[in-house]
Amino acid sequence: MLCVVCAKEVPVSKDQNPWCSEPCREKWQRRQPFLFTDMKPKNRDLRKETAIPQPANTGENLLAAVMQNNTFDDDTLARLRGVTTRTRPLAIEKEVGSGFHKPATHYQQRNSVVETTAISADRMLEIAIMAYNTAILLRQANKPVILYRIAGKRTLSEQEQKQTLSSSVRAKVDVAGPERKEVWPIEKTAAWIQGAMRARVSFVLLNDPRENLVGGVDKKSDAIYVREIFQILSTHYVIAKATDDITPNAQLTCKKGKVLPFVLNPPAKTIGPLPLIPRMNQMIDWSHSWDGSKSSLTIGDSADLIRDQLTERFNAAGISLGIPAYPAADWKRD
Repeated sequence: MLCVVCAKEVPVSKDQNPWCSEPCREKWQRRQPFLFTDMKPKNRDLRKETAIPQPANTGENLLAAVMQNNTFDDDTLARLRGVTTRTRPLAIEKEVGSGFHKPATHYQQRNSVVETTAISADRMLEIAIMAYNTAILLRQANKPVILYRIAGKRTLSEQEQKQTLSSSVRAKVDVAGPERKEVWPIEKTAAWIQGAMRARVSFVLLNDPRENLVGGVDKKSDAIYVREIFQILSTHYVIAKATDDITPNAQLTCKKGKVLPFVLNPPAKTIGPLPLIPRMNQMIDWSHSWDGSKSSLTIGDSADLIRDQLTERFNAAGISLGIPAYPAADWKRD
């Protein structure tokens, strides 16, 4: 992952942050006051106050002013990351999208009891930026993102796991007690997928989306997996057949014969406006043991509607592309 300020490599740690050093942390956290001196304060008697210093009319400030007003499109913002270390944080924040700069919630189920952890707006933005920036790096490595159901991850090699979100970005928040808690809000997944789409990275589907696409309990639900697939296809990614060079080794070497899974490739034309941030259905019942048939998957649509739509699309694609069913039982190494 590259630093949000200076673009240098961020040291790997169990509790990651989007900056590489203390000076870069300070620059990141000072990004808001950088340009935003109040030009016309309201409800204040300026005659009784010391004059507020105004930002210098430099090229850097003028550039930031344009970014502040959202005049540039997202692709231009991506190019502006390299202008200076002072404008880079603001450019990345605008590129990722203000929709991530909001409080979020981490949900974790323990013995049928759902625990929640609050995530502040500032920390949520930092988590989103870490996920977003890490996914972009896969383009430089010429690697696809690997999407999977939870039980399938252990079949991946150490190197292949670096192409997954759970092994690439880990984030913690302060809670009551001495230890910080690792969190995984759904917005983290959305930012990861968005970063990969922005960089036009492909997505290999480790698990066959025709295999009981939605359903299951005890953390075997497809809720996240389906949300990811639906979000990607919403931006006109194309369903195709993976090649040997991007297929996980477990599927290339399985005893029942080589498996070439589905892959989602970027469209020929621009992806269109981003960000796409899945919204949770307000009717969700967190006591359902992660039963995917009752989960909100994305964009507020019903789980049944998304399941039926994706199953139909992948059934048709499997026939046209000549991709036999590849249930996990055929290639997993238990």
